[in-house]
Formats: sequence, C-alpha cells, structure tokens
Amino acid sequence: SFITANAADMKGRGVDVGLHSNNLNRNIKWTTDFIFNYNFSVTSKYFTDGSTSIATLLSDGDLLSPVIGKPLYAIAAYKWGGLDSEGNPQGYLDGKLSTDYKGLKAAALENGLKSGVFVYVGSATPNYFGSLLNRFTFKGISLSFNLRYKFGYFLRKPTFGYVGLAASGSGLDYYKSRWKKPGDENFTNVPSVTYPLDANRDTFFGYSDINVIKGDHIRLQFVNLSYTFLKHNKRLPFKSLQMYVNASNLGIVWRANTDHVDPDYANVIPNPKSFTLGVKANF
Repeated sequence: SFITANAADMKGRGVDVGLHSNNLNRNIKWTTDFIFNYNFSVTSKYFTDGSTSIATLLSDGDLLSPVIGKPLYAIAAYKWGGLDSEGNPQGYLDGKLSTDYKGLKAAALENGLKSGVFVYVGSATPNYFGSLLNRFTFKGISLSFNLRYKFGYFLRKPTFGYVGLAASGSGLDYYKSRWKKPGDENFTNVPSVTYPLDANRDTFFGYSDINVIKGDHIRLQFVNLSYTFLKHNKRLPFKSLQMYVNASNLGIVWRANTDHVDPDYANVIPNPKSFTLGVKANF
C-alpha cells in the first residue's frame, strides 16, 4: 500500500517586474524591455528525522535539500583546511585539521551542519534573473539584441579525482597542477598522487568549499539584424519583404567566477552558436 502525504512545508517570496521604455523616438528609434524576477524559497518544516542530512546538500544543487531554513535547492561543502605537507587535503574534525576522510564523512552524516565538518554555502538556483532587450530601428533597418542575467547563486565547478583519472583519463589539467613536493601546498589546492587510490579522499576534495563558485553571469542571448522592403510597386505580390540574419547562443559577456566555467553548462556540452539567414514575406 502507498501513503500520499506532504513531506515538508515551504515558504517563499518573489517579485516579477516588466518595464518598457521608449528611449528615442526620432528618425532613429530605440526601445528597451527590461524583465526582473526575484524568487526565494526555503523549507519551513520537514516531517522526518533527516532534516540535517548531507545527502542532498552535498549534491550539485539539483536535488531538493530538505534542511529547515535553507533554500529548496542548496549547496553545502566540506570545510577546506588546505593541503598538508604531503599534499593531502585536510578537513576539520572536532575543530582540528584532519585527513580522516571516513571520520569526516561519518561526523557529517551524524550531526549534519552542526558537526562543523561542512558548511552551508548558498542557493543553487538564481535568486535574481531576467533579461534586457534593446531594439534600434532606422527606416527599414532594425537591430536588436538580448542580454540574459542570473545572479545570487552558487554551483560546484567540475573537479577530478585520481580514481576517475585512472579509470577514464579525466582531469588531466588538474593533474598538471597537483602537489608534487613539500611547499607546493602554498601554491596549489590539487592533492598529491597516492597509492593505493582512495575514493574517500577524492570525494572529500571534490566536495570541498574551494570547488564551489559563484554562478552569477550575463549572457548575450541573440543579435538580430533585418531590413524590410515596403511595397512600392503594385505588380509585386507581397505587402512587404524582410531579409534578416540572426545569431544566437553567443556566450557569456561577464561572469563572477574566475575559473572560466559557464554556469549553465558546467558539466555538459553547451549549446552551439547558431546563425540564421532568411527572408520573410507578407502577402
């Protein structure tokens, strides 16, 4: 048999704003459409004993995080203590630096955010998002471009582990920056190579707060240029004819992170740039 019931309560608040402005209305016309959205939701009650579980908080922010007082989609991370003199990543267990990765995981599972082993970072979904569309026209020429923005959220950047490196060769760029000799811990956060390979060590490094970055960015969504020919000859079969060229998915124009990570496509292949040339007739 099945029981259908609410597992949690949530509360949220939000604002949606749409503004249109005529900035210039002469031979050259310039209009702007600005869309602003604010949305923030948190778990207010959770009807199980697992409200402090790290299972979803230590995800990539794509799972519901039922932690009271935190956003529905949130990111937490192991508190980073740097590399030791042998290149091992360090966390904090009972307030002291530790390389006991099994112990760190057990403490986090047992006491959640109260353990001090890992820390809450922030929302995994944008709190602020929207777009800015500008359109310029002069006689039959029209130029428009759209900027899309997302602010106020975090993501886990792609990292690597030595188990994955050995299995598939992934993470070679990180491997080049690894700890190699005493003193390197002052210049890199990439752990040293150890054998046998330790999956718990890899997991601790991958889910540490040094690998969480801001997702804030502004993207150029599209640029459209067109020219419209109006009908001046009664023998022509159309009322107007428009020729246009459109470029879309043009990429990021600004991002908060310095790791050159595209927040929309951190772990997947991004949509390719698209270019379209066409003709549109009105009869």
